[in-house]
Amino acid sequence: MCSVVCTSCEQDHVVSLLDVAERKLITSMPTGGERPIDIVISSDGTRIYVSHGRTNEVRVFEADTWKLLASIPVGPRAWWMARTPDGRFLYVTVGRANEVVVIDTETNQVTSHIKGGELPWGVASPRSTKPIPLHKRELDLAGLMEPPEFPQLNRERKPARIFADAAWHACF
Repeated sequence: MCSVVCTSCEQDHVVSLLDVAERKLITSMPTGGERPIDIVISSDGTRIYVSHGRTNEVRVFEADTWKLLASIPVGPRAWWMARTPDGRFLYVTVGRANEVVVIDTETNQVTSHIKGGELPWGVASPRSTKPIPLHKRELDLAGLMEPPEFPQLNRERKPARIFADAAWHACF
């Protein structure tokens, strides 16, 4: 399990770092954009990509200093992101444009727009080029979704399941 979780706070327009072991907020950093939605960390851990739903962009930050490196316009309602296994490209769903935008992470430029159906939302890119059986990729997070301080997160006590390839939060 990750010791620090990086999560977007849509209403506060910040990205927060949480200490999972201590169950406490470490710090929150303003993103400069409106409605930060998703966070992806570069393969080498040096850059953090944050999509912004209201300002229609992806902002790229230096991980160590939180210095803004680039602001990449992608279109209306930038939502979820996924990077390719080698980290070279970043896929961004752009809901109101009904497309997925591809960003070259070396140049921080949009390289293409792919029509993705009506209101594309989630996106995932496999972390390995080898096929992985579904039962080996799935994580059961029932215990993590209901910490004692927040029982309202899973009132029905149903198991919460996500896929390892498409985890919502990014870990350091």
